[in-house]
Amino acid sequence: MTLEHRIFEEFPGISKSQWEELILKDLKGADYEKKLVWTPIEGFKVNPYYREEDIQNLDHLQHAASNQIFVKKDGNDWYINQYICESVSKDANKKALDCLQKGANSLSFHIDDNSINSYAEFETLLQDILLDAIEVHFKGSQPARYMEWLIAYAQNKNLNKSHIRGSIQYNPFSSFTCEGLDADDTFTEEISMLSDLIRKASSNFPHLRVIEVNGAIFQNAGSTLVQELAYSLAMASEYIHLLSENGLTPKEILPHIQFNLATGSNYFPEIAKIRALRYLWLQLCKAYGVSEEVTGELFIHSETAKWNMTIYDAHVNLLRATTEAMSAILGGCNSLTVHPFNMAYTTPDDLSDRLARNLQSILKDEAYLDKVGDVAGGSYYIEQLTAQMIDRSWKLFLETEEAGGYIQAFRKGLIQDKIEQTAKTRDTNYATRKETILGVNQFPNITEVKPEVSIPNLSKNKTDGSVRALLSYRSSQAFEEMRHLTDIQTQRPNAFLLTYGNLAMRRARAQFAQNFFGCAGFSVTDNNGFANAEEGIKMAQAQGSRVIVLCSSDDEYEALAAEALKHMNGEILVVAGNPANKEPLEKLGINHFIHVRSNVLETLLQFQKLLGII
Repeated sequence: MTLEHRIFEEFPGISKSQWEELILKDLKGADYEKKLVWTPIEGFKVNPYYREEDIQNLDHLQHAASNQIFVKKDGNDWYINQYICESVSKDANKKALDCLQKGANSLSFHIDDNSINSYAEFETLLQDILLDAIEVHFKGSQPARYMEWLIAYAQNKNLNKSHIRGSIQYNPFSSFTCEGLDADDTFTEEISMLSDLIRKASSNFPHLRVIEVNGAIFQNAGSTLVQELAYSLAMASEYIHLLSENGLTPKEILPHIQFNLATGSNYFPEIAKIRALRYLWLQLCKAYGVSEEVTGELFIHSETAKWNMTIYDAHVNLLRATTEAMSAILGGCNSLTVHPFNMAYTTPDDLSDRLARNLQSILKDEAYLDKVGDVAGGSYYIEQLTAQMIDRSWKLFLETEEAGGYIQAFRKGLIQDKIEQTAKTRDTNYATRKETILGVNQFPNITEVKPEVSIPNLSKNKTDGSVRALLSYRSSQAFEEMRHLTDIQTQRPNAFLLTYGNLAMRRARAQFAQNFFGCAGFSVTDNNGFANAEEGIKMAQAQGSRVIVLCSSDDEYEALAAEALKHMNGEILVVAGNPANKEPLEKLGINHFIHVRSNVLETLLQFQKLLGII
């Protein structure tokens, strides 16, 4: 008998019912669903564990087994993309060459048409760049001009056009989604331009994509991953439909579509999202009567999300970007942009650009994430997440199609309503700390000096047109606006912690209070403990503290508060905790309590108002 057989005899298989029986025993009567089942904001349920039998009948796996839809031709390699945003062609070229020497092999030129508006400047932009060795993208308001310039450049330089890869990104639907829409817009001119771009790309550059389906705009407005997938698919379907009416066939259109997705910090669901898109894309192609052999490999570009980038404690953005990049890569993106950690509040510099590029280089050259195709394939957990993403996204896509397609659904406000409702829920979760923004609503760096930047105000976002646009903002913005109001004060307000009594409780509540008030930029004076309330109040008054926080146990609060009130002179008294019986404290006139169920944002804004900050 082999060792393998002996091991299997020693460790016999355990059935699912046996596992469940043991789990219920360990729960000791606690609710299984509440304790162990996770329900993300997408709405589906995620079980605490999965087994092989849970993935046996998943539709996407039956399809993947015969068609390898999750396996890329190049293993799991991807392009390391760098945004080039310099407005002068000479400067943009200099930066592009520098980035290529330092690890990038994909360039995205964001063209300023006020500066780069001639073929000569376009030629300067591409000087010494080997277009047949890298991937190149052009984005700006004049895509037809970029196409003409690229054709002329390839001819003048005697380049093999079939070796040029990348895109001229044109997405009028993304523009009206972010800027607003007039009720009488027909998009006749835009679709005509796209048709012309596709024809020219087909006859000149077979590997050049011209339709950008930008799903990142949905996530950066607060959408769920399901909404990002469904509305991206609906946008692509709208393009195929309108371009088909303009004389092109789906077979001609499909190779020239590129999906751009944002990848956030929800690690495993983000992996599943990208995998789900590949399957959903095949389903859409089938609906348009295009065989799988013709659709080719879908090109997915991913970028690290802007939604969860922060201005305060900005170096945490590097940690976020690391997991986000890993999700995108393990999910199977074709190219990836890691945004510099400081882009939320300043123009990225050489250091932040370098860190962003090097992050990808490490994942490729040291972690070897490019070596194995479909790394996540077969994982019981990720395959289940993928199936859930597929099911929910396809249903929402069909719902959008039944509303008349992407444009009509947007005109009716259906897309905005759903995403805004999701964003509102997420904002509430951040305000109550059900979800964490590290360094902002949880564990802030209270010693951080105010960044010398302008904090964007949510009310400054404008919408052009009669149909409202999606509001793009960052999840941390409301907290940052609040903290900025504290930062610009001549003297930073102080929260004085009056610690007393039970050692374990006073330390735990002091740490909680320090974290709580730190979110608004208050300085916090912590203390080892006082013999009585009078001693603590006198010290707080001596240093000019206007907020005094009692940190003790529930049993000691009534006597401590009564004693403290005798010696106070207009200061705000706060209780750290949520005592079961607040009535005695409320009778003393105390109505400020901070605890884990508090709406942190609303509570801190209230303190700012009491202190005259707002």
